[in-house]
Amino acid sequence: MNFRKFTLFTLSLLLSVGLSFGQTIYLEEHFDGGLPDTWNSLEVRGNGAADASWTYTTTGPAGSFSIGPIASTTAANGWMIFDSDLNCSGEQEAWLISPQITINDLSSVWLVFESFYRNYNDRALIRIGTDMNDLESWETVEAFPGIGLNEYEPGVNDGSVAANPFVYQANLSEVFQTIGGTQFFIAFEFLSDGTTGSAGSGPGCAYAWQVDDIVLSNQDPREPVNMQLNSFYAISRNIIMPASQVEPISFLCDISNQGSMTVPASTVTVNVVDANSGNTVFTTSKSYGEITPDSVAENQVIGDSFTPDATPAAYTVTYSVQPDGLTDTDQSNNERSYDFIVSDTLFQKSQAPYTPISAVNDASYSLGNVYHVPNGETLWARYLTMAFSNASELVGQTITTLLYEWDGDTNGDGVMNLAEVTTGGPVVFNSYTFDGTEDDQAITIPVDADLAGYPLSDDKFYVLVMQYVSPDGEQTISTLAGQSIDYGATSLLMNDTLGVAEYFSAFAQGTESELTVGYTTLIPLMRMSIGDMPITANQNPLLPDGAVNLFPNPVSNVANLSFDLENASDVKVKIYDITGKLVINSEYDNVQNNTITVNTKTLVSGNYLVRVSTDEGIRTIKMSVQH
Repeated sequence: MNFRKFTLFTLSLLLSVGLSFGQTIYLEEHFDGGLPDTWNSLEVRGNGAADASWTYTTTGPAGSFSIGPIASTTAANGWMIFDSDLNCSGEQEAWLISPQITINDLSSVWLVFESFYRNYNDRALIRIGTDMNDLESWETVEAFPGIGLNEYEPGVNDGSVAANPFVYQANLSEVFQTIGGTQFFIAFEFLSDGTTGSAGSGPGCAYAWQVDDIVLSNQDPREPVNMQLNSFYAISRNIIMPASQVEPISFLCDISNQGSMTVPASTVTVNVVDANSGNTVFTTSKSYGEITPDSVAENQVIGDSFTPDATPAAYTVTYSVQPDGLTDTDQSNNERSYDFIVSDTLFQKSQAPYTPISAVNDASYSLGNVYHVPNGETLWARYLTMAFSNASELVGQTITTLLYEWDGDTNGDGVMNLAEVTTGGPVVFNSYTFDGTEDDQAITIPVDADLAGYPLSDDKFYVLVMQYVSPDGEQTISTLAGQSIDYGATSLLMNDTLGVAEYFSAFAQGTESELTVGYTTLIPLMRMSIGDMPITANQNPLLPDGAVNLFPNPVSNVANLSFDLENASDVKVKIYDITGKLVINSEYDNVQNNTITVNTKTLVSGNYLVRVSTDEGIRTIKMSVQH
């Protein structure tokens, strides 16, 4: 279907359903005891079962992934539901259609209803039309535009935790005026088909949409004064950062006027509180001028930046907005908060709750996080931590972990090009083989297969990546990722406003080695621990540039490794394929200023990692084999 989209509405979490003087009611329905005969529950696409359309309920969802019953104002009398995962039948299109409504004055038409909905491969739509025999012609309003996978309607934690019920308020005047006339129908459409997918699985088997206490009238239901701190606000560059790597934290947010009157002036305040003592350790603010109803003050930097002490501690940052000289009668949407931690050694970007994610178009993929290290000298990358939800399906399979040292996106193409990374490839790598017991468990391994770690440098980005190559092109791997953190505002603040480069997560489909960077949501659980010495204190350091070189590259049947060492050394050469499997393991004696050859004739064409270990240090080189 081709829909005209309208997003002309205001959303709020609080509303009294009671009707006030002077209000003209065009439609009011509380589904007291069932679906009235004047309403129509229509299955447009489905399997013909009773649960393939909207149904009346007093108990709520009954599918495998129940979101619980709606806590609407009149829930005791029942409500309407489309329970998608109770009917996992493929494409689903179900309409709940009102009786015909007469509206003579289209200048003010407001829809209010109570809702409980969670998104997964579907769309929740409001449809308005005049012809029951031509549903294609009906106008479309996205009920919850911008809602993400597995998210609820806007709630207490930016959609990841539900507001139940969510009270929807929409000014539909423009939609009705577009249609024209006086006789209308309004409908609630649940749609799951090939156009609504975002999770790599087919349509249907989503969650549920529940609605109750519907009122269509000419009255603006909003409070006169209702300022809102929107969900777009900047957070720290990391949720957990080592004490040695603290950097200034700046602040940016969007505020909006959700009320019915113009607010002449408002103030946004940011407070940073030490979570242990409860003391406020930093405060800054910004004053705003006039903000009219339904308007947003976007992308405003708030006051000064804050640099935490370089000692372990936990902090809570709270943004709040208040109108100057007026009383905001709805305080439920005036604040947004987040927590961050200064740790001993740990970098982390994600935060619980975690959800499994997989690549959409390819069973094989690479995924990881980007960490900026301002003060790397004398420190080492030591350990990494990751987690997966389907390890029980991966017994005996191996993943490769890679660490890149990166100068940042110097050419501005949004990709970590190999020309921008140290050595032209990963500086260290490791692998992990599943035994099947690791479902939803944190897996911690050294960043380096030789148990050495990697010496860090100042002002570099370190990209920590998990690479999975499906053995048959079908078996997938599900990485755990945090869904309650969105670095979108932080990215805008750092990269666009302050001109300070920052990146968050990195991704590549298939076996592509150049990763797209900058993803700001669904951040994988991929921690990095750093320390002031290698994992094994007497382990040799990284070989200097020029100590070993590989030629030609790409290679065909023979790879040459030329050495320029200070002293004669025993040399180990290990070659790994992109799945982390060791394919060549060779040792050589008394190597100093000479060249050794490695037979690569038996290797299939593709990319490999060559790990060279000497008495003077180690070096990893990326090698391409082309026969």
